Amino acid sequence: MDIHLVRTEVETAAAAQLMIGLVESNKERYSDRLDMLKAYYCGAWFFETRPQAPASYRPPHGDVLIAYINDNPAGTIALCRMDDDFCEFRSMFVPPEYRGQGIATALVQAALKTAQSYGYSGVRLMTGEKQPEAHGLYQKLGFSLVTPWDHIPAAGMWYFEKAIASPFTPKRHISA
Repeated sequence: MDIHLVRTEVETAAAAQLMIGLVESNKERYSDRLDMLKAYYCGAWFFETRPQAPASYRPPHGDVLIAYINDNPAGTIALCRMDDDFCEFRSMFVPPEYRGQGIATALVQAALKTAQSYGYSGVRLMTGEKQPEAHGLYQKLGFSLVTPWDHIPAAGMWYFEKAIASPFTPKRHISA
């Protein structure tokens, strides 16, 4: 398995296809809430003909990582800035044919290192109530369930958080 930061158009297109796979998977899982999914993913960058990650998903505030197995895209995860202290992990997906090989764990661990290198002290993420395998993975990796940080929490979403640096660790300045 090879995991690296997405930098080329080819890698961006491969990550975008994986993220589209996430949307399709969620359509099956949340068939009773398709309006919510449509609203959430409306205008998502990965549906573009020539996808380009938005600034919030690019350094120095965010990034997209992709995993390969034998040169085949096998998983992706994105991180984006929430504020000076926290980034959010988004759009993590491993296609069914690659599950059970530790790819999701490796992607989260690589994304945690990336977030730490950008100076964040914590990571947040949301996952849907119908994704028990994701809940188990995040809890296994040290994420804790927390109260929603949104002013209007999304119905049916679970909110997780993990500290990745001591509050006394000096952070690299991240400009807005």
